[in-house]
Amino acid sequence: MPKPANRLYVPEFVHVARTLLIELRAAHRRLIAELASMDRITARKAADPTSCTTARWQLSQAALQRRLIAARICDYFTHRLDADRRDELKRLASADQALLRESSAHLGRWPTSNLEQDWIGFCHASREIRRREHAHIVLEQQLLYPLLQDAVKIAA
Repeated sequence: MPKPANRLYVPEFVHVARTLLIELRAAHRRLIAELASMDRITARKAADPTSCTTARWQLSQAALQRRLIAARICDYFTHRLDADRRDELKRLASADQALLRESSAHLGRWPTSNLEQDWIGFCHASREIRRREHAHIVLEQQLLYPLLQDAVKIAA
């Protein structure tokens, strides 16, 4: 008869938190890389509509990935936190929605067909949106990383 394994029980939420933390870190790395790619493109003297369109698409996909993971984290923890922490998550989600609206408005103001007409204006506007995206990543790192790390530590 086989001997029972000497394993400690680890609650499911610890596994969920660990997985979400890994996914969020990966999404942040990908988004930061795409932001850097757009930095390089907008540092050029003249517009290259093809590379700019490709970079914008990749950047929007990375931002969507980050947004979806952050929303999953907020949804998962909303009912597991005290009122103050829930309010922090609600403010984070609200800030993310504001960033999405700003980004959508930016894309509407700067269609690919207009980039060559005012490349410098686009570069300036693009830098501002990227600065806000970076600031939001920092906000998520400050709020969500400790939340997830604390949940993972329960098993330690």
